[in-house]
Amino acid sequence: MKKVIIIGCGAMGGAILSGCLAHDIWKKEEVSVREHSEEASAAKAKQYGTEVCHDLKEAETADLVLIAVKPNIVPSVLEELRPHHPKKVISIAAAVALETLEKQGIKVVPNSGSVKIIQQKILQKYFYLENEIPSPEFQVIQ
Repeated sequence: MKKVIIIGCGAMGGAILSGCLAHDIWKKEEVSVREHSEEASAAKAKQYGTEVCHDLKEAETADLVLIAVKPNIVPSVLEELRPHHPKKVISIAAAVALETLEKQGIKVVPNSGSVKIIQQKILQKYFYLENEIPSPEFQVIQ
């Protein structure tokens, strides 16, 4: 049986959890959720039918820790996680540099497929801009 901890079960974390439960990727009994308070954690656990993560010490035995909090919260979450050496950590927080994760002792291995897609989008963006081709997909950043 897998063990998954989701830290931050708001819009994005909740969407990932809902999708994974709906498609039988995770079973409810395999997932623990953690929010900013014990009460909020209990409410989310009840909403999704999962367990509450009472202590991040549970990360020591988790197969996956998903960090789905606002970017300004990530450093404190990582600080709290660090002593427990989780096997695998995924952060979906926007605008959090890989260096931030690495500084906290989290091993970071970027998904090479994602990196390739990002590189292609950047090249495509500059092609459109250089050739003055209007594109609704990109905003001009000055």
